[in-house]
Amino acid sequence: MLTNTDVGQYLRVQTQWARQHQWPRGTTWNEPPIRSYVLWLMQRGVIDVTLDRKTYRIHAGEAWLHAYIEKRFIVVREDAEWLTLGLDAHLYGDIDALAPLTPAQWRPTSHELLKSWLEQLVKTERADSWEDALIHSSLTRAVVAWCWNERGGGLMQLAQELLSPWLSHVLKDMREFPQRSIHEHMASSGYSPAQFRRNFQRVLGCSPRDYLVQIRLERARHLLELTSLPMTQVAEQAGFTCPEHFSRFFRKRYGIPPSRYRQMSVNLRM
Repeated sequence: MLTNTDVGQYLRVQTQWARQHQWPRGTTWNEPPIRSYVLWLMQRGVIDVTLDRKTYRIHAGEAWLHAYIEKRFIVVREDAEWLTLGLDAHLYGDIDALAPLTPAQWRPTSHELLKSWLEQLVKTERADSWEDALIHSSLTRAVVAWCWNERGGGLMQLAQELLSPWLSHVLKDMREFPQRSIHEHMASSGYSPAQFRRNFQRVLGCSPRDYLVQIRLERARHLLELTSLPMTQVAEQAGFTCPEHFSRFFRKRYGIPPSRYRQMSVNLRM
């Protein structure tokens, strides 16, 4: 059975752009195809946007979310200022997490919160440090969650309806028993090793081994944050048989060694 934590943990988002616009009245723009979802937050003014022969009039104070399109025509009716975010979001690598929400136009209940997030995304779009990159990624995930909350929730139900039972079972086992080998997880799926790898890669977009390493690193990160266990025990409980391998994988994923990550976590709690 999926939980709320599962949905958040396995939601993958990608930002295509983050911009702040100020256009004078009378400006028009005939855009090329856009290959991502687009979220607008209007600050002032009025804009007409035509998508595939349907026109939306976006007013100050409104949010607007729409999907992939072939053509978009913009006309500024009143001097306008707005924030825009191009993004994609997939759950378990296969489930489109934004499709059920679009198209949508509404007055958000937490306008200022979204405004602050989008402004920060604009600032960190071209992140030149791992801290900015982490902020950017986390805020984009927060925007996706915000959209679902604003539109009535239901992402977990969508995942439960669309995720294959065999994969749900395997992912649950990987999360609960990261110490188990890939072969043990394969055996529980009911597929042959070749079928397991092929189907896993097709749905999640990565190999079973890479995914299990990700689960183990998440477990290790929580142990580093919440316990004072020696590094050898952290590695063992997370499923790594070799502390050196654990340190190498951790540094590759998070940009710093495990010992430094633990110290940073301690400093944040002080």
